Amino acid sequence: MKTKTRLMRIGAGLFAAALVFSTCSGPLDPRGDESQPSQPQEPSTPLIPTNPLNVAVTLDTASRIEKTVDADGDALQLVDGHGNVVTLLIPEDAVVEETISMTLVSSLSGATLSGGLLVGVDLKPDGLQLRRPASLVIEPSDPEVISQLLDESSEFLLTAFSYHRTGADFHYYPYRIVGDEIHLLITHFSGYGSGASTQGDRTAQHEYIPTDANARASQRIAETTTEEARKQHADPDYDPTQTIMEAATEALRTWLYESVLPMAEEAETNDRMLDCAVIEWLRWEAYGLVVGVIENGSPFEPERARIRTSIRKGSANAIEKSHQRAVQNNDASEIERFLYLWAETQLMFDDDVVDDLDDRLMRITRFELEMESTISCTAGSFGVGVKVPRLPLVLDEEQLFFSKGSGPIGHTDAWMECMISFSGTGSTFDADYAVIGIPPYDHPDCGGRRMARPTPDLSEPGVSMYVGQGLPIETFVLQCEGSDIPFPFTSPLWAGGFAVLHQPNYVDSMGYHIGEWDMNLAQPYATKSFDHADDNVHESATYTLWYAPLP
Repeated sequence: MKTKTRLMRIGAGLFAAALVFSTCSGPLDPRGDESQPSQPQEPSTPLIPTNPLNVAVTLDTASRIEKTVDADGDALQLVDGHGNVVTLLIPEDAVVEETISMTLVSSLSGATLSGGLLVGVDLKPDGLQLRRPASLVIEPSDPEVISQLLDESSEFLLTAFSYHRTGADFHYYPYRIVGDEIHLLITHFSGYGSGASTQGDRTAQHEYIPTDANARASQRIAETTTEEARKQHADPDYDPTQTIMEAATEALRTWLYESVLPMAEEAETNDRMLDCAVIEWLRWEAYGLVVGVIENGSPFEPERARIRTSIRKGSANAIEKSHQRAVQNNDASEIERFLYLWAETQLMFDDDVVDDLDDRLMRITRFELEMESTISCTAGSFGVGVKVPRLPLVLDEEQLFFSKGSGPIGHTDAWMECMISFSGTGSTFDADYAVIGIPPYDHPDCGGRRMARPTPDLSEPGVSMYVGQGLPIETFVLQCEGSDIPFPFTSPLWAGGFAVLHQPNYVDSMGYHIGEWDMNLAQPYATKSFDHADDNVHESATYTLWYAPLP
């Protein structure tokens, strides 16, 4: 249907993982959980023994750069007080549209870097998962620093690091040397940098086990890559590829069985776990691409197939639960949840995880509009009342993120001086270009990780729509004192009065704008009242919006 082809653009904003999913399609088990909806379960965390190292990070807030980066990519660069240059290279399609900042780190208190900090940066928004890996390039002001730290006679060894949030889970991070530069490939935003560690530091750091599975894998791989960098520096003909690949494969295997698989399997029936399970899966896949284990074939194909099957079943279950909660609880926050799931499954799978997914999207985003209005002469000589019964507003297949609807408008009352009878002819009332703000869905924290946010932000409060109508016609039969003959008077009085009073808000080809609603976010969902007049005409009106999803 048209909805799928046009609303696929939602996916770019709601779920930024197309690169990883390019190898994840295939015929999978379409069955989902058919149990009745219940209160969402909070996701559990696999019980892995940890002993994290948390450090105190001091930022140089005067050395900070911020840019809004879109799908075209960009670069951010800073130079510290010693002349070291650090550049963040964000490739095309890594983000949808994000405000990104990079701030220099002044110091790391408690870090296992006895040789000191070379350079560090804090990247925001923290926890943002990238669609494609970015590169953090460190160019020391003295290019000899790299050679000195990689020399076997040096007490200190060049060491890269990362941390989460404000200094949690400090761990060593893999790097590679390109000419006189240190390169770090990163799949998400947090803190990164390089410094110098002793053998004692590395022994101590080995005992610190991060709470985050990605950090644990990074530290295991870094133990190998750091040592291999020194060997390669001593012997330019030395090839560390095989050793590094073996270490990376083993680290990914451990991460896979510690975290990725258990979370995916729990997500089959716990829809609250699904977001975190998908993010964990994407992080694992993306990191596997970065370290070169998941490329043309993979030692983990059976496990990857199991994960895809679990995620598919979990997605079908989550879609069903979200839809049912929306209907049973009139909970409009499920719209955001459902849109996220809708876009997510379009990108992950090349067919719908439930047969009527697009129809469900239309049913769960459905509202109803009710309107009652009375327009009268300010002198009191006439008055006409009309009503629009509940008018369905459904997603517009032609205009992304807009709703529209059309229905009857009829008379409820009318009076005029000397009136002896009245009859009215109804017409059609139209609502179009309706943008309806929805309450945000309470997504689980997922350890501070998140995918790209929706564009535009559907959770902005408020309602905005344009309305118009045909011409309801009023026919009054009048017979005033002194007249022997009844006089019929036919005119669109209500429509004419409406046009006069709402003329300042009229937009060609769109209609009369109705904005600044009172938001209840319950039932009724929103209301808008008018009690206004010009010199001749007065209107008293109420617009009522209801959230009305269909089963």
